[in-house]
Amino acid sequence: MSEEEIDDKEIEDFLKFLKVANETIKEKGKMYEFECPLCGDKAEGIKNTYNGHLFAKCKNCNMQIME
Repeated sequence: MSEEEIDDKEIEDFLKFLKVANETIKEKGKMYEFECPLCGDKAEGIKNTYNGHLFAKCKNCNMQIME
């Protein structure tokens, strides 16, 4: 696998995770649980009460996002 293919896969995985997290986490300040689209395990996320930025993480596959 080339470095470019690896980068594309990482971006694709990130976007999958972000899409599910964003669709699930709606209310600011409330912790949500959802199924990680990458590994199927439990992921958690929350929207910041101040600015609405999203934070989500899967402890199993270690995918995480933070705006």
